[in-house]
Amino acid sequence: MKKILAMLLVVMMLFSLTGCGLSAAQQILDELLPESGADVPPSDTEDTESEGTPGEEDLLAAEIALKPLPLYCAPREGGEYNDEGLSLSYRWEEIALRETAELPLPELREALQKLSAERKAQALQNAEDLAATAQADAENGGYAPAYAYEDDMTVRRADSLLISLLFCSRYNAGGAHPARWYEGITLDARTGAVLTIQDVFADTDILAQAIWDEVEALFPDGGLYEGMNAEKLGRMVEENSLPWVLDPAGLTVVFSEYMIAPYAAGISCVTIPYSWYPEQFDVRCTQLPEAYAVELDPLSDVPVFFDVVPEDGYVDSVSAWNVMQDEWYSEQVTVGINGSEAVLYDGLSGAQSAYLLRMKNGMSAVYLFVSDGPGTDLHIGLLDAGGICSQTLVPDAGLPSLYMQEGGLYLELLTDPENFRLSFFVEMLSSMQGIRVYKTQPDASPYTAQQDYLLENDFELTLLRPMTFALSEGGEKEFAAGTQLTFLATDGSTWVDMCTGTGEEVRIYVDKSDWPDRVNGMDVFDCFDGMMYAG
Repeated sequence: MKKILAMLLVVMMLFSLTGCGLSAAQQILDELLPESGADVPPSDTEDTESEGTPGEEDLLAAEIALKPLPLYCAPREGGEYNDEGLSLSYRWEEIALRETAELPLPELREALQKLSAERKAQALQNAEDLAATAQADAENGGYAPAYAYEDDMTVRRADSLLISLLFCSRYNAGGAHPARWYEGITLDARTGAVLTIQDVFADTDILAQAIWDEVEALFPDGGLYEGMNAEKLGRMVEENSLPWVLDPAGLTVVFSEYMIAPYAAGISCVTIPYSWYPEQFDVRCTQLPEAYAVELDPLSDVPVFFDVVPEDGYVDSVSAWNVMQDEWYSEQVTVGINGSEAVLYDGLSGAQSAYLLRMKNGMSAVYLFVSDGPGTDLHIGLLDAGGICSQTLVPDAGLPSLYMQEGGLYLELLTDPENFRLSFFVEMLSSMQGIRVYKTQPDASPYTAQQDYLLENDFELTLLRPMTFALSEGGEKEFAAGTQLTFLATDGSTWVDMCTGTGEEVRIYVDKSDWPDRVNGMDVFDCFDGMMYAG
């Protein structure tokens, strides 16, 4: 990885004709990154040893428990600097197994925690490299660009056998154009071990030839780098240096720009289906839960290969991408199936996320969440062999408005179609994130029996005066000033459930007919200390 970063920096600095004031660049080094990497352990992911193929008895147990895993992911903004026309920012992804997971999987939890720390360390190191590049540009003079490093992740598989993640790193250091590259990381969900390509495919010579045949099919008229041939690609397979992930249909290799062809060739992807070499693929790869979800990246060129056979045909790949429109700055999200295209969204939009869902009844759908104004709409595309039958669910049609906040968590990772969580903006004694758990109906639309919101935050309230509240077990009780209260749930309009430090659950009724809100007839600011409101 360090060699790739070094190569990209050299390439971009050769193209760079920009610059900035020396004082601004030096401030980046002194102010933005004073303690970079100090609290992060060194990365040793590449040295992790896998546990190999499980035995028949172990695998049988895994089959019984085969189910999607609930993952949590949040983008973390590491810092931002702006001065004299120069800006520098960096971001990484933090990923974890949710505490609500039915299977404990302690080794996987530890492995994901370590992976998050490594992504953070890499982001910090790249930010330091950017600052050094800015300083070099400053010495040469010229225009100062926006320097940025972004580390984004999509979940290509997440079940009780395997976790497969695709990371896309975008790097802008003032060259002719930004650069990006991909990394794939696949873990054994039961041991947390990082798997090599040799762990999932028995004969790597056969795999290398299959990948090369697909690469040649992508470039029938040439265009590959001189010297890029089957032998060189075979060495890359043996060295486990190819970015690869496991999809529902097979092993997908993603060739970043500059990897096998010039920048103009863009991103290239090939997939080797499990059905081509069932005897070569590890048995863990070919098993999937009845229902699952795969994350799509609307900003990426990387498709998802999807092993689904509808009644009228075979869906082999799905991809979603943005098409910018000139008029009114509108944006179009197009989904492609088997080479056909259908527009799933066309309008003014902000951040969005997309997921490919497979339900137990065999139906497949694309969920696209689009921010359009203050709320978020859910667009559903039903998949068939010929295209998409699109329908749109809007907030007043049964789905509340999702609150999109800069730097906040817009949507929890959707890895299980029959048990996923959506985040909403709630203002009850504070501004916070409210969670609802959803499932899918046979027609692919979401529903929930949980009308209330679960509240998740890291702050608590303190009573400023003695107050009487209703107990969840019945009756009422007066609580003394100084009592600590943590948030549990709310209906979003009339009550909030909270827990005291001694474990008693209380329901606090809130009158929101005027501002400020009132509790027991009193101004909430006279009742509680620690309330935090947005804006």
